Amino acid sequence: MPTERCLHPSRRPTRRHAFRDWGCRHACLVALLILGAGVAADAQQVADTTYSPPIDAPEYEPGRGPTVAIDAAHVNFHTADDRYAPLAKLLTRDGYKVESNDQQFTASTLSRFDILVIANAMHEQSADGFAPLPSLSAFTGAEIAALEACRVDPGVDVTPLLVVPEGYALLLPEVAWEFSESTPRIAAVHLLQGIAVRHGRGRIAAFGEAAMFTAQLAGPQRLPMGMNEPAAGQNHLFALNLFHWLSGIVD
Repeated sequence: MPTERCLHPSRRPTRRHAFRDWGCRHACLVALLILGAGVAADAQQVADTTYSPPIDAPEYEPGRGPTVAIDAAHVNFHTADDRYAPLAKLLTRDGYKVESNDQQFTASTLSRFDILVIANAMHEQSADGFAPLPSLSAFTGAEIAALEACRVDPGVDVTPLLVVPEGYALLLPEVAWEFSESTPRIAAVHLLQGIAVRHGRGRIAAFGEAAMFTAQLAGPQRLPMGMNEPAAGQNHLFALNLFHWLSGIVD
């Protein structure tokens, strides 16, 4: 699997700001690509618990930053207690308060935190392995309505962050991770790998790859995968800059 690199990370702000209350204070990071499931994938990807990149100047005093909830209520492959533990550790070192969310999304549960991270959420039919198409929503209609209620007003402003260059193809398997020469494929050029969205008075960042926001060890040789890959030395800075934007520090 190719390693994701940080492309043109934003400059770190020189002034510090408290988290802004926009009326709806929520922001959301969504990592969309499902990376694996079942016993085989569990053995192939594990968190690199030794990963601890330098943070020259933490954005907040310890435990004084916004509260970040990493979703664990929707058959998530990456959670704060497992494969997203390196991300949780990184954000904690930057001053954020990080917790795991194991409850369905309601107005009450969403009110407890400022930033929601959803990585590889799946419908319960995929709890024991990938289900074939059609893919069912990981979220109920009520959960979607609760998230949508955070937008406050209808304006939408989308900014591309990562655009796929020429030379790549998008494979469309019937069942995740089952590929053959006959698997349908389309050219991936100009597709978006990452976007930042101002949705009403909330903020959303969505990416097609979850591993770029954590540090894992893959396969029997425990090869670095994600932020701990030597060629991706700026990924942790990209992640921090992204959370600073979600927090309202960076406009």
